[in-house]
Amino acid sequence: MDGTSAKKSTSFETLVIQSITNVNDLKAKLNHIIATGKDYEYNVSSCLKTLLLSSDQEIVLLSVQAVSELAKCEDKREVYAQKEVIEPIIDILKKEINSDKTELLKQCCRALGNLCCNCDTSRKIILDYNGVSIIMKSLKQAIEKGGEFEDVKVYGTKMFQNFAIGGAQFSESIVQEGLIELLHKILVLELEKDDMNDDMVLTALFVLSIINDNNPEYLFEEYVNKAVLDVLRETTNVEISELCLEHLHVQAEHDSVKTLLAKESGLQLVCTRLEQLVQKHDAGDLNADDYEIVAILKQACDLIIIVLTGGKKISIENYLTKYVVSTDRSGDIHVHVQTWVLLLTDELFQAEKPVTL
Repeated sequence: MDGTSAKKSTSFETLVIQSITNVNDLKAKLNHIIATGKDYEYNVSSCLKTLLLSSDQEIVLLSVQAVSELAKCEDKREVYAQKEVIEPIIDILKKEINSDKTELLKQCCRALGNLCCNCDTSRKIILDYNGVSIIMKSLKQAIEKGGEFEDVKVYGTKMFQNFAIGGAQFSESIVQEGLIELLHKILVLELEKDDMNDDMVLTALFVLSIINDNNPEYLFEEYVNKAVLDVLRETTNVEISELCLEHLHVQAEHDSVKTLLAKESGLQLVCTRLEQLVQKHDAGDLNADDYEIVAILKQACDLIIIVLTGGKKISIENYLTKYVVSTDRSGDIHVHVQTWVLLLTDELFQAEKPVTL
């Protein structure tokens, strides 16, 4: 379809939607857009701008959901990255949350998250409209209420993940508004469960990782780093383990975090976790590829290097061998373990620095 034909088709589709007077027909049309999603070829942003302001809450819900689905498409995202689309969605989140609005709130967070995906235009509109504070207030309420608001909590945090990944300007705004406190609360609540919600934990850790990436010098409060260490202690998820190690690795550049890891037996935990991963890999009980295991090994050994290069000297080779690898093991994973242990030992001894635990 050439440009002129596309414009005519879009104009016709807009007229079709605008001419619908029956509410049920309008809902059916919106459901069709939602079902078609990113493959829906028409630009109906002008219609959705109007429908987002409807007095019919079901129409509003379907309109928000339509925006969310359409914004999955990179080409369409910029079309809907407009103040007239984003601000009404944020306005919905201004209101006190209650049980009959959970789906609407979830879809609002989802729509904003999709609009922020690789789109600075959306991020800047949210920032300029004080959206960070508003969305954070809604997220805080969802965390406090729990239960049926779990999806609001997940999608609200995912929204901040997509928002913060845009760079320091955006990640600094969420730090200033207090998101780290909420992320800590999320991790603590998950740690209290018999089974953590891996998706929720991963999302919270991703946001912490983005903050680390955008400002490597930033030092998190001790209780935040301890929560990450506790997650590492409890999780069996490979991706979560890697994110925890990555976070602690960056933070361990600060002496206070080295002290925390020593105080909380952090290195013993890291070494024990490596051994568990290798054992599960051998038994075929680990749902992860070899390259993922190797990535964790590297993160763990890099963390150990940072922590151990600062105090009294110990027998590092004996210490690591006890926890990580037996000499009679074979196979690619074990070769990588042995390689990293040797590299670690060489680097520490060549540094000629005292080592602390």
